[in-house]
Amino acid sequence: MQKPKKLILCIIGLPGAGKTTVAGIIRKKFSACLFESGDVIREEVRRRGLRYTKENDRKIAEWFHAGRERLIISRLSDRMKTCGGKIIVAEGFFAPEEISMLGNIGKTVLIAVAAPSAVRYRREMLRRRFSGESEKYLRERDRRELSEGLGKLLKKSDYKLPNSTTRKELERRTVALAKKILEKESSAGTKIMK
Repeated sequence: MQKPKKLILCIIGLPGAGKTTVAGIIRKKFSACLFESGDVIREEVRRRGLRYTKENDRKIAEWFHAGRERLIISRLSDRMKTCGGKIIVAEGFFAPEEISMLGNIGKTVLIAVAAPSAVRYRREMLRRRFSGESEKYLRERDRRELSEGLGKLLKKSDYKLPNSTTRKELERRTVALAKKILEKESSAGTKIMK
């Protein structure tokens, strides 16, 4: 008899594509547990007594992604394993090693959220998470993330979710895709943990 496992929907994409929005929609509509790699990075910034700036965020992210990808998953794995829901949404992971480690916790499905560069940059500039962000900075961040493994993951994604229109349309597409994935996993005989 097949042991029930968690279903992990890994939401991947470049900054500003809408990963956080998609993850939030799935969390809300399907009572999923949500885990973000950025939480581990922010916790590490605080643990080191640093201010949260784009430089410190990048420095700590680069520290994790210089052969320490396992640390991000290991810091989240106990929380993921004890999550009460049958669906886990993992957002913000972009190293192939992280995704393969998630396979120890449950069945992983990669969902790539995509939006044109101009749309993503406009969103990022409006969000203004850090001061001093420019289109040049955003292009460099895209290049860095793609070279650190996100490019490989985007090519390997199981599903593509376009996001260049309205939030309402994104919600409709996200819910339809999540239902499709759940139906497919159910018909394939994957026993999802309750």
